[in-house]
Amino acid sequence: MRAIKTYSMVLAMACASLLGACNSSESPIAQDMPELTSRKLPIINGTKVTGNDYLSTVALVLSYYGSYDAFCTGTLISPNYVLTAGHCISYCRGDDDNIEDYRPIMKVGIGQSESSLRQVYDIEAFYPHPQFTCSDYKIQHDIAIVKLKKPVPLSVTAPTLPMPPIHDVTAKEVDTGGGVMATSVGFGKTDPYSDWSSGTKYKTSYPIYAYCPLKRTKSRNCSSSSYSYTGTSGYIYFNSSKTNTCQGDSGGPTFITRDGVEYVAGVTSYGFGDCNGVTAVTLVSDYYSFIEDIVEDLAASEPEDCANQVDDNGDGRVDCEDPYCFSLKSCIPEDCSNKVDDNGNGLTDCDDPQCGDAIACVPEDCTNKIDDNGNGLVDCDDVQCFFKPVCQPEDCTNGVDDNANGLADCNDPACAAEPKCQHEDCTNGRDDNANGLVDCKDPECINERACQPEICNDYVDNNGNGLLDCDDPQCLDSLYCRPEICNNTVDDNGNGLVDCQEPACMVTAFCQPEICDDGVDNNANGLADCEDPACAEACAAPESGCSAQSRPGRAPFALLFAGLGMIALLRRRRAC
Repeated sequence: MRAIKTYSMVLAMACASLLGACNSSESPIAQDMPELTSRKLPIINGTKVTGNDYLSTVALVLSYYGSYDAFCTGTLISPNYVLTAGHCISYCRGDDDNIEDYRPIMKVGIGQSESSLRQVYDIEAFYPHPQFTCSDYKIQHDIAIVKLKKPVPLSVTAPTLPMPPIHDVTAKEVDTGGGVMATSVGFGKTDPYSDWSSGTKYKTSYPIYAYCPLKRTKSRNCSSSSYSYTGTSGYIYFNSSKTNTCQGDSGGPTFITRDGVEYVAGVTSYGFGDCNGVTAVTLVSDYYSFIEDIVEDLAASEPEDCANQVDDNGDGRVDCEDPYCFSLKSCIPEDCSNKVDDNGNGLTDCDDPQCGDAIACVPEDCTNKIDDNGNGLVDCDDVQCFFKPVCQPEDCTNGVDDNANGLADCNDPACAAEPKCQHEDCTNGRDDNANGLVDCKDPECINERACQPEICNDYVDNNGNGLLDCDDPQCLDSLYCRPEICNNTVDDNGNGLVDCQEPACMVTAFCQPEICDDGVDNNANGLADCEDPACAEACAAPESGCSAQSRPGRAPFALLFAGLGMIALLRRRRAC
């Protein structure tokens, strides 16, 4: 959310107590002033400021975690002080507690846009005018000074002097001829209907409509009933529907040139309408004594000879150190990043001693993730770092620590996405690390359980696939997993057990005992009863039903045909 502060008067009260009758025929512009709105934001239909122009026009910014949000404008009037509007640093509540909650995070930024500030300075103190008043009904003495914790060096930008009363504009100049031209500069809105259009420095020029000092002769347009409420403040007024200041330009300078010197003649205060009507600018000359009392290093108002090494105007500054000399080429500050010898001394950018403190000339630390020299490029993206070892790409296959960070090849985080540096998944059927070897064929998998051989006779699932010994496909050709042929007198599966000694054979026909008197080949060897060698002993035993006469195949013919009853009796008498 952009920090934009506005306030609006209740229309009826504004018309009644401040502006006179809204439709009064006495005011030719009354119909264009439906609202009194605090001006806090670029310039509508203005010109974008580039290069080193108007660098003394600064942004009042709120600092959020390293980013800056411009919400008001100001002017550097000495190395340590910024001139701005009172409502930029104080609430408009009309009471004594006029301290903004966001003062602790306010800073002053120098540059042409909030996104590319060249320098940012911390604030030491705030000085609103002692009689500053701001409420829903009026705004008076809308001027303030901000003191910086450290001075802005000339290598960054030169201050612009506030307009001293001795050089002030007169009512006659405003009311006759072509009038007096002024230029307003600010970081406010370029689109009055979009709060997000602010933050870039723009300028616009127009003639002064009304010049209304507190104690001197006012121009004729100051007599309009529309301005009757401003009797206790000095203002400059502009009236333009084509180009104007807008929210965010508050506190910004209005420049007027006198005798070849450009001064801050006013501070943008408030306006009427949607940034297309009247703008009120606090008149600096009316508050010059307030400024002098606070700004101890304010330059004198007399000119300086800029090449004689003498402090001609007695302000303690000699030649180019004096603000009056800043417009000379020899005294122009060196822009430390434009590759131009701005001041004509034969030294460009960071080679010029003026750039000793410039952020653009600070070496870039290529490893701290900070834009040390303020060029918008961090670490290895900065040209200063291109050839530093730490900014060289890591070759992930050469066994060398190419970027000198102590980590070579796949140990370097820079190689994290390289196929060669991927871990081989030993079970997915893919060559994850692109070395031509898949799963267990990759040396990475040598110690993985899934890649261990299955021992086919230890009753353990060695490779963790849920299949034990001969159930595992790995054991398909193993000796231990061959079937035992139960009648060939060979140990087919190498377990030391032959034929019917093998547990698996115990249920086969070959391994069943031969019953020697049931007429059945019980062990499937083609021999039944006493014909089977297994019955040799049983069939050789005397009597007990096993006499020679009772042996199958050897009984006398007479017994064989004796009858069923006799056969049954004989079988009951056998002992085998």
